[in-house]
Amino acid sequence: MLSVKSSPAGRLLVVVGALFVIVIVTSLLFKVFGSSSTSLTTSLVSLTQSQNELIRVSSIGSQQVVSQNAKNLAIDVQLSLTSSQQQLISYLKHYSSAPSSKQLGLTQDKNTDQQLTAAQAAGTYDATFVSIILNGLNSYSATLARTYSAAKSQNLRQLLSNQYNSAQLLIIQAKQANS
Repeated sequence: MLSVKSSPAGRLLVVVGALFVIVIVTSLLFKVFGSSSTSLTTSLVSLTQSQNELIRVSSIGSQQVVSQNAKNLAIDVQLSLTSSQQQLISYLKHYSSAPSSKQLGLTQDKNTDQQLTAAQAAGTYDATFVSIILNGLNSYSATLARTYSAAKSQNLRQLLSNQYNSAQLLIIQAKQANS
C-alpha cells in the first residue's frame, strides 16, 4: 500500500489541502479585521458629513434667525462642530484618508433648505431652525456613541468622547432655545 506522503499525487493533495486551509483562514481574518477597520472609517466619514451639514445649516441660520438664543445656538453649533470636524479630519488623514470636500457635501439635505424657506414665509423661522438643529444634533450624537463603541484606539475613543460631550451641551442649549 502506498503512503499519501510518499507518492507525488499524495504530496500534491497535501499541499493543495494546506493552501486551501490557508486561503480560508486568511479570508476569515481579513473579514474580521479588515471590515472592522473599513466600517470604522466609514463611520468617521459619516460623522464628518453630519458635522458638515450641521455647520452649513447653522451658518444659514445665523444670518436669518431673530432671537438671540437662536442666534447664539447657530454660532455655537458652527464653531463647535467646525473644530470637531477639523479634529476628525486630522485623525482620518493620519490613520487612513480624509474625506474630500465633495464627499463632505454629499449629505446636504435639500429638504432642510425647503423647510427653512417655508418657515421664513410663515414667520416661524427660529422655531423651525432650532428644531432642525436639535434633530440633527440628536442624530449626530447617536452616531458618535455608536462609533465610540466600535473604536478600539484609546486616542480615538477620547476624541469621540469629547465630541459627544460637546454635542450633549449643544443639545441642552437647543432645548433651551426651543422653549
